Amino acid sequence: TPAAPSAVANISATTPIAQPLAVVNTPNAAISPTLSAVSATTTTTATPRPNPELDALLSSAQTAFRAGRWQETIDSLLQVQQRSITYKRQDTEQLLFNAYINLAAEKDNEDNLETALALYDKALALSAVPEVASERDLVNAIWTYYGADWERAIELLAKLYGREPGYRDVEVRLETALIAYGDSLGEQNEWCDAADQYDAATALTSAPTLMVKRQDARTLCENGGVGSPATSRGELPVGLSHTYAVLDNGGGSGNFRYNVTGVP
Repeated sequence: TPAAPSAVANISATTPIAQPLAVVNTPNAAISPTLSAVSATTTTTATPRPNPELDALLSSAQTAFRAGRWQETIDSLLQVQQRSITYKRQDTEQLLFNAYINLAAEKDNEDNLETALALYDKALALSAVPEVASERDLVNAIWTYYGADWERAIELLAKLYGREPGYRDVEVRLETALIAYGDSLGEQNEWCDAADQYDAATALTSAPTLMVKRQDARTLCENGGVGSPATSRGELPVGLSHTYAVLDNGGGSGNFRYNVTGVP
């Protein structure tokens, strides 16, 4: 798999990603209004026998959850499950699910995507909520493949974009990945394949430099690779130059996106 071109070297797997699932601090609440599959209340079908040890552990977990101590919540609930997998199972599993999601969101915000990915997987093992699956897919694409395997990153991002085009910054990341992969293919003189990537990117952006890249690649493809692209000869449209700009998503954190800036 080709390495990411130097032009995108500043886009890493740990680039901050915007606004993960909202954190909640009510033990039996859903993680966000969109997570309709997670019930806001729980129903116990039978009154369990009193178990002071497990009651104390569950109470400790609920207290820790309300205080936002997600790892402590998880630790207490896992102790409950180790002692009795059937003890208030619906209550403990929902609380555990919520704690996993909240801790994953926290790790996501800290750019600890590897840990966030593992936590999303644990949550999904308890409940296959579609919105959580989308979050997991985005984190997986960024952590595992973004900047390392553009082809696979594009495959995952395109699937997520097709499912939910407005989800977080998936459109920006897909656009960047397509252009970066096209650049990488062009460096290997695979101009026809590069042109295909640029063509796909035009569905997401009409940046003038992308239009030049696409035309260059298509011309070189038709000429069997003979010649050199206008972009490498410095023949960009007047007033434009290549750059990767950090955009503000409105929430205070930046997302990397291929863009152009004016040149005085």
